[in-house]
Amino acid sequence: MRHVLLLFSLLVSYSSYANTVYDVYESKFSEKETGVYDDEQWVFFVIKQECLTHKKYAGTQESKEAEKTFYKQLVSEIAKRNVSFSNDISGISEPLRTDVKNVISANYNVVSNIPHQLVFDRNSKRSPCTQEYVATVKTDLFKNNGIKIPNNEVENIVIKLLINALSEGDNSTLSAYLHSLKLSKLAAIYEMLVLEDVISINLRTTDRNQVCTQAYCRLANKPFSEFDINHVVSTSLLNQGFVKFENKNPSNKLAEHLYEKASVNFNYGKNPEEIINDLTLAVNLDPNNSKYWKMLANIYRALGRNKEAYAATVQYVLQNPNDAETWVYFYLAEKKIHSESSEDLNYWLNLLKNHVQFSSWAKKQIGN
Repeated sequence: MRHVLLLFSLLVSYSSYANTVYDVYESKFSEKETGVYDDEQWVFFVIKQECLTHKKYAGTQESKEAEKTFYKQLVSEIAKRNVSFSNDISGISEPLRTDVKNVISANYNVVSNIPHQLVFDRNSKRSPCTQEYVATVKTDLFKNNGIKIPNNEVENIVIKLLINALSEGDNSTLSAYLHSLKLSKLAAIYEMLVLEDVISINLRTTDRNQVCTQAYCRLANKPFSEFDINHVVSTSLLNQGFVKFENKNPSNKLAEHLYEKASVNFNYGKNPEEIINDLTLAVNLDPNNSKYWKMLANIYRALGRNKEAYAATVQYVLQNPNDAETWVYFYLAEKKIHSESSEDLNYWLNLLKNHVQFSSWAKKQIGN
């Protein structure tokens, strides 16, 4: 008899709950699109999943897709409402801040610790080819600052997110993350990589010239030297390196010969002006080869010609954006031009070196 009464009590309780949330949903949220909506006692997760194939009614396939969307919504809300950073963490803004919280939510499997109730999973009354999936969580289960992330864990997650964006070549996300870390100059390089606009050089009469609409799209009036035949170096200097080139008719073999000649002089530490002349001509013949810009940056840095080194380094990163070690070269150039912001970059590079394979030279530049 006791078990019967208990079962009856649970059924009455659930019926009361269902009727109450059903009424609230029908009166307040039934007309809403997919989203998360707050009421006094509950948080409503609403999914309106349209048919995934051509058919008359939504069914099992749409129900499963709606359930996936619900769990994504729940993870996102947990990250927003339950996860916070320790008080000593600063210097990380959006969108990186939210993505760190999302990783924490997934790692802690907090979804399983938040009880939720399915209100219904049905064909929409208004559109039969839409699956209407609604679930609720009691408002008081979302606790502000329920999970507090310690500083070292935040930093480890930031590094992993940076590495993922680098390895995937996701320049847009990487740019946003670098802005979140106040590394605006490095972020600007990855912003440029998203742009399609390039300056076309060495055109033949039969070549189609691509329209370039960015601020950097005009070549410098004068060449850097007689070896700057397409004004590549002078235009790069004019824009502090923030410019994209495309040689429509590159001379790869000649450029490679000039590079090899410059390498011999560079390795023996002699004829610096000859090195610069050879490399200047090489980047004019093939401006998208990263190693030419790398050596040009190195020789300029060795000579203390910081503006030229900075422009060449920006080009080096632009041509080799997925290699984290290029950031070390950028740090060295940045240190001479923007010393304050370079300190922030040095901090993150010292964390990054524990997760990616830097050369011994690179480790030495940022400090062990």
